[in-house]
Amino acid sequence: MKRLTIIWMKFILLTAILLSNTNVQADEKSFEISVKNLTQTASKVLEFDVYLLDTDPGQNFELASCQLGFLINSLIYTGGTLSAVIDNTGSGLNSSQQFSASPSLASPLTGYPDQTLIRLAGRTPPGAGNGTIISSSGDGTLLTHFVLTSTVDFTSNSTPNLVFNSSTATTPLYPTRVSEYISTTNTALPVTPGDNANGYGNPV
Repeated sequence: MKRLTIIWMKFILLTAILLSNTNVQADEKSFEISVKNLTQTASKVLEFDVYLLDTDPGQNFELASCQLGFLINSLIYTGGTLSAVIDNTGSGLNSSQQFSASPSLASPLTGYPDQTLIRLAGRTPPGAGNGTIISSSGDGTLLTHFVLTSTVDFTSNSTPNLVFNSSTATTPLYPTRVSEYISTTNTALPVTPGDNANGYGNPV
């Protein structure tokens, strides 16, 4: 009897683990982070929005934290330098989760010729129940707006080729990270460029 009880308890525990893993896997595909409205607004200025979309409207996506890492083509500002600022006007994030750090840039990057790294640190997770509920309609929730400014006119016929870094990116890159509260647990989700991290538009 005792042996059967132990076997039964192990079975229950294994089932719970499998169900837990299934739920996490389902949530890993439940969002898209994207760059939209990528536009050259002046001869030296490039702007874009970053959105987070809940692609599983059947359950709420409560954001725990987010940080952003991008690569951009350095040849668009040959002979000059690039700087970046953000504007949170219209952001759908709760005030405690809106980006407050200044973006930083790095170039050159060892192993990544002609690439400039753009990085933006996130905020401390606010605790389950206090995170932003991400929109499941339209483009999703606006995270922030970037303004990139060059000291020289952008190179004629060049393209920015802006892409997200994955959540597994390592130095000298800076990973894009998205965490969600799943059953009150802060859970890091995989970010994969071309899958759930996409850029729309590549203006000449």
